Amino acid sequence: MYDERIRQLDHQWATYAYAREEEIEYGMAQAIERGRAEGVEQAVITLMKKGHISPEIAAT
Repeated sequence: MYDERIRQLDHQWATYAYAREEEIEYGMAQAIERGRAEGVEQAVITLMKKGHISPEIAAT
């Protein structure tokens, strides 16, 4: 009975560790995607300010 409880607890902690790793990976992927989107937006704004592209082109 003691061994069974230890096995259950071990499985529970392994599940928590796996979920945490997945959450971290998901969070990092979301941050990278958000960073890319913000980077593209900043690049378009910079190009508009420097006169390299028109607002009509930037809107597409």
